[in-house]
Amino acid sequence: MSAASRDGIAGALVRAIAEGRVRPIYMALVDLATDRIVAVEALARWYRPSGEVVPPDDFIPVAEQSDLIIDLDLAVAGQVVADLAAWQRVDPSFCITVNLSGRHFAGTDSIDRLTALVTRAGVDPATVILELTETIRPQDLDVAADVARRLRAVGFRIWLDDFGSGWSGMADLLHFPVDGIKIDRPFARRLGSPAADAVIGAVSGLGEQLGLTVTLEGIEERRQADRALALGCHLGQGFLWSHGLTSDEVDERLPASRPVGERRRL
Repeated sequence: MSAASRDGIAGALVRAIAEGRVRPIYMALVDLATDRIVAVEALARWYRPSGEVVPPDDFIPVAEQSDLIIDLDLAVAGQVVADLAAWQRVDPSFCITVNLSGRHFAGTDSIDRLTALVTRAGVDPATVILELTETIRPQDLDVAADVARRLRAVGFRIWLDDFGSGWSGMADLLHFPVDGIKIDRPFARRLGSPAADAVIGAVSGLGEQLGLTVTLEGIEERRQADRALALGCHLGQGFLWSHGLTSDEVDERLPASRPVGERRRL
């Protein structure tokens, strides 16, 4: 992509954020033991004035090249916590996960801005899970780890997204304080093979020892969900349960109440 094309996309994205045309859709996260939706992941979607959706691969990489990704993430987060406040009137323990670029962990004021958004919405930070995406590795892991500790002190939880690809690897668990890991979707496609089962079982076992929530992404079939549970995963995400949901569609899927003592692992 040429510099002129990148600049054009970046400029159009700035306008779209200002006009409220970057909005979240939601993917369900399901407790594999109960098959209930316990959280949703918020994903950014850019809508042109015509209603056409700009593919994320066309604008997320451009945004990641500058602090524009911070404005994008926070614009989505502001809408998400407002939705979460409404959902928690039905289910107070319901959670959301929000993707954050590593640029947020460079010591900028984005963390204070995020905290202010959650506070204004009246949402408990403990029900907001921040997924650190693999696309941009924090340049200074010591600074990033300090920012993560500050976030967790406020109450936020942090997950490593796409574990097993990109920069989210075993060594980062030694350095970076986290509460959960999401195993990348290619492993779900290979479930049932000796290699995939061994890797997923090993990661789940590691998560259990460290007290981490383990989620397997990319589940599309019931057999995959059953196998993931047997291998020790706590949560599943994928087209078996939902494609992208609007906030109204999430409303429709929320249970009116939860059985007393129902297992939750988030």
